[in-house]
Amino acid sequence: MIILFLSDFVPTQKLRLDPSFRLLLARADKIVFNLEASPKLDQSSNMAQIMPFDIGVVLNFFNQFGKEKFIVALANNHILDNGIYAFDKLVSIFDQNGIEYFGTKDKPYVLMNNTIAILNFVTAETVARISSKSRLNYLFYDGKEINQQIGLLESRGIARILYPHWGRDMDVKVFKTYHHQLRISRDKWFIFGHHPHLISGVSKNEVYSLGNTFIPHPFYYQKYPGVRYGLALMLDTSSQIYDTYLTQVKSNDNFKNDFLLVSESFKQIPEEVLLQSQHFPKLKKIVLWILEFRGNWTDFIRLWVLQLLTIIFAIRINRLNNDR
Repeated sequence: MIILFLSDFVPTQKLRLDPSFRLLLARADKIVFNLEASPKLDQSSNMAQIMPFDIGVVLNFFNQFGKEKFIVALANNHILDNGIYAFDKLVSIFDQNGIEYFGTKDKPYVLMNNTIAILNFVTAETVARISSKSRLNYLFYDGKEINQQIGLLESRGIARILYPHWGRDMDVKVFKTYHHQLRISRDKWFIFGHHPHLISGVSKNEVYSLGNTFIPHPFYYQKYPGVRYGLALMLDTSSQIYDTYLTQVKSNDNFKNDFLLVSESFKQIPEEVLLQSQHFPKLKKIVLWILEFRGNWTDFIRLWVLQLLTIIFAIRINRLNNDR
């Protein structure tokens, strides 16, 4: 079986796929990606305007390439932005349409042919506007349960892949906040992480951050060239070897309404990615310091305050948009 692992990805009508990227989708038996956005039900339900997505467009994308191929990771910091009801509706629609997903409280991992397991969870330093321990698989709130999941999968004696949503946004640093909490035999797992939107920590069996495949956030592409790149991993489950490809988002209109996703064989991390965090302004460095979660009880207070501030900010933005 050939499994294609992408990073943060949201299919939209404005996204065009180059033949080089289409070839990756066509070659794969299964395609795993993190759905990094919030489902949009109608205009009135848009609590968050950062990255709402149209469920119908996503379903059309699945059907175009074969919905049975896709396995969608849901444990991330944006999936609940439009509220619990929108998330529940998304899961219901996926169930009705036979779309496989994981990273939820009820389904934290996925098993394929009883030969390979993929585990998905989200951590605190990603800072979600809304959290729900009853919906998503959280390491921050349920460290003991995550380790039980790891132990269960290790006891099965099958291939294992950790697919966590961790790290800090726009930061290439390999963030080790939770490494001491995870009771995992790292040499017995593949680790393919996402969330920072910048490629980092590439080694033999571990990629700390796969970078960014595509999210509908024009500002990011205009301001931060490093987020235009991501890694796509094509894993052969029989040989336990994967090939690495570099993906890139290009545009004909300065990333306003036109986005083209291309791929090529991976040779080295692009210079734009390596230089991205070296030129952070002081304010960005302060924000990164604030998000330096260490996995202790004081993080609960900081996380609660940050969530409250982001909710207030979202409400203010919505009011400004409604007044226009």
